[in-house]
Amino acid sequence: MALDIAIFGIVLSVAILFYLLGLFSKTHFLFLLGCTLMLGSGALLFIFDGLITGYYYSVDGLLESIIVSSSSVGIYALAFVLIAVGVVSVLVFDFSVKTKSKSPFHY
Repeated sequence: MALDIAIFGIVLSVAILFYLLGLFSKTHFLFLLGCTLMLGSGALLFIFDGLITGYYYSVDGLLESIIVSSSSVGIYALAFVLIAVGVVSVLVFDFSVKTKSKSPFHY
């Protein structure tokens, strides 16, 4: 279970890093990669019954289910926020901005 949480944490931290780097430097491919990784990590939480897989191997070698499941409201909310931020950010980001003085959002 600790490995699943570590992998999820690494993917989410890389997604947030790429998202922020792409947002502030207006680099489109970093921004899209960050949004895609953020959407993927949210989908991992929402779709699967657990963080990445629903099961882990215990010390005895038995396959047991993960105690933290997506049935809790907090995990559902985190998954929904990650998916929503990834989708909405791609929809409102203006990819045609070439100068550094303009805002990357078109509202």
